[in-house]
Amino acid sequence: MGTDDKRFVVDLEDEVVRRSIVVHKGQMLWPAPVPPPPPAPAAPVATAPVEEAAAITPYKKAVMDVGFLTGGLGGVFGIGALTGPAFMSNVFTLGLASLIGYRAVWGVTPALHSPLVSLHPGVHLS
Repeated sequence: MGTDDKRFVVDLEDEVVRRSIVVHKGQMLWPAPVPPPPPAPAAPVATAPVEEAAAITPYKKAVMDVGFLTGGLGGVFGIGALTGPAFMSNVFTLGLASLIGYRAVWGVTPALHSPLVSLHPGVHLS
């Protein structure tokens, strides 16, 4: 925290600063005092009843999947009817690249995405 005369001031009243400092002016300040616990809630607050989510039956799921697929393909054919072959070539290239990229990335085990993250916590790189 700075002041008007451009000197650095350590505010030991700030909880974050106080818990971050180990030694200040030659005096050991660690461990920092434990802050008081937060006050307990006064009374439970009445909430509106939560409605249960309706389960989707396999038939509903199949109907929704077929509907989305039909709508998507109908949209692609509609765009194809309104545009030229060069645009549709780009649309299909984007679609295939997206599908292949999705399968390539999500088909790999998470440990292979980042070898540094997959290391055991006890293993040190040095």
